[in-house]
Amino acid sequence: MAVPRGFSALESSAEIVNIPLAMCCDWQGFTYTKSGWHYFGEMLREYKVKPKINYRNSILKKYYDNYQPKSTFECFLCEEEYDPLRHSTPWVTLPWKSSFQVSLSDNQHFGPNSNTFIRKELVRTISLYHRLEAQGYQPQKNKDGYIRGHFLKKGKNYRFKVSAGQHRMAVLGVIGQKDLNVKIQPYWKRIIDIRHIHHWEHVKNGTYSEKAARKIFNFYFETTGIEKAENTGCFKEGEIWDMTIPTGVEALDSTSPTVMVPLDKCVDWQGFTYTAKGWHYLCETIKEYRKKPKITYRHSILYQYYSLYQPKSMFECLMCEDAYDPVNSDGPWVPLPWGMGHRRVPEEGNQHYGPNTKTFIRKEFKRLVHIYEKLKEEGYQPTHHHDGFIKGHFLKKGRDYRFLITGGQHRIAALAMLGYESILARIPPRRKRVIDLEDMMGWDQVVNGNYPPEVATHVFHMYFDLNGREKASLYGLADMDEKKYFLRGNRFVYQDIWVKGKLVKKGQRECANRYEKVKEKMKEWDDRFTVLDLGANNGYFSYRIAEDFQVPVTMIEAKKEARKIYDRNENPHVTLINRRVDVKELKELCEKQKFGVVLALSVLHHFDNYEEVIDVLFAHSKHLFIESSALEEAEGGCRDHTVEGIHKLLQAKKPETLTYTDNIRGLGKRPLMYFNNQIG
Repeated sequence: MAVPRGFSALESSAEIVNIPLAMCCDWQGFTYTKSGWHYFGEMLREYKVKPKINYRNSILKKYYDNYQPKSTFECFLCEEEYDPLRHSTPWVTLPWKSSFQVSLSDNQHFGPNSNTFIRKELVRTISLYHRLEAQGYQPQKNKDGYIRGHFLKKGKNYRFKVSAGQHRMAVLGVIGQKDLNVKIQPYWKRIIDIRHIHHWEHVKNGTYSEKAARKIFNFYFETTGIEKAENTGCFKEGEIWDMTIPTGVEALDSTSPTVMVPLDKCVDWQGFTYTAKGWHYLCETIKEYRKKPKITYRHSILYQYYSLYQPKSMFECLMCEDAYDPVNSDGPWVPLPWGMGHRRVPEEGNQHYGPNTKTFIRKEFKRLVHIYEKLKEEGYQPTHHHDGFIKGHFLKKGRDYRFLITGGQHRIAALAMLGYESILARIPPRRKRVIDLEDMMGWDQVVNGNYPPEVATHVFHMYFDLNGREKASLYGLADMDEKKYFLRGNRFVYQDIWVKGKLVKKGQRECANRYEKVKEKMKEWDDRFTVLDLGANNGYFSYRIAEDFQVPVTMIEAKKEARKIYDRNENPHVTLINRRVDVKELKELCEKQKFGVVLALSVLHHFDNYEEVIDVLFAHSKHLFIESSALEEAEGGCRDHTVEGIHKLLQAKKPETLTYTDNIRGLGKRPLMYFNNQIG
């Protein structure tokens, strides 16, 4: 009869089951693989390096001397939960158990212990190591030969908590065993499920609050033993395998290539995140697969994602496509501001975005499902596989940080869906460990001009301010609260966003004063008029004019977010042309619509043939409001080669300057000019 394996063993009634070593832990939360920590395992690794080591100098002795908890709660790093007025003893049983025995002297699990006991434990463990290394794990050939325990279950994730056979488990971890047959502890409940916490005996009787019981249960899923070993000073750096795995913010200043990172600090290079509050196309696909295991790739969110999300540049991926300057940039697919490149292979298929062939999408879908099922059965065992670690590096903003995933997207998405709250990751060799916002002016792509400083800053802030759901909503892949306007990122909205009479988001350019100057002029006219807003951006001026004067306004704006704002406004006086137009189309539109008023604010420099555009606008309009670049922008501004030519053409038409406003690059002030084209 086949032995049930992994997660399927939970639903089985079999007494003997096969479990990945990576899913096993002892009752205190210590684990047995290289990516975890167990006092017997570390003692054996030390012994392999120093076969003649004396017990007095061993890590086992250090462990027993340093780790001497005073209560059950201290074993789970939550000693604050112990209340001597409520608990008859500090050594209360676990929340789900009916009985619990612990010896407070000569105890294999913790100290204090006598030297005689420690010496015997060391000799016993070493003897087992040599026997199992020579003979292997053969539980069926020995009386009481099976390692025993039972399951802890949390959603689709689980642990096998070892109740007997700690020495054998530690040995198997050191010799590299990947999985093993174990026996369900007789007379014990087979599965302890967090869903049943209200029915646990010692929650019902008040020994544990639900909060404390949940904290202890989650301890088995959120720790590996490293944290506790670190607290007790039991690491043995340098001489053995480097087990000093830094966790969280401490990892930024460490030199360890292996780090433990909370999942809620992880983000991919496009800003997608892996938690329930965020959004990631791979997580959403797994979530969908779990609900509908027979779903095909054609009906998956992955297929939708590749069909709808097809960025044309790195800037669009980073939600700042307006910043792309084809003249002054090295192309649409420049590296990230700090120099990390992105390899585009459209002919082979690209896992990060579309377009992709159906064959590629089908393979990606099958690959993702396979990885999810494999990790569900075996757990995350990065040390057991070549290139097994999820990879990345840190982004640092003051005291906050993110871990940018550069390798292992499928694995981390699967782990997120399996309930992991932290991941063991590795920083690749030759990769800069920490990218600090304070160093921004020295980043390669800022120095070479591909990213102006304000755009580089926006990109960096995106990883901290957004979670991927905002971008997904722009492409119709996720819902957002209508009150939130995350267009172009929280930090990089160029123009104010105006919706139904209200300012809902402040932009980087000043808008209100400029509009008041335009409004003052318009109030002087008696005749009704129509308006063309060329390069309308978020449409701030268009919507305000339409609301205040009840006149027809036509907006021309290519960026897709303009459509979303247009739909929100529902203004019958405003028409949106949501694409680029060339000079020929512009001329035809002006001849047909006969616009009396033109707004062309900070847009002329985006046209290579700006002379023709200016001629068309002046040939068909009575009133023109034009904002041009500041003269200082000829020395390093956006499309600086157009600045002087546009300035000369406009000055020749004798404008009235209404006001000046700062540009976002800090290069002078841009003039807002009015041209009365009825004169002369």
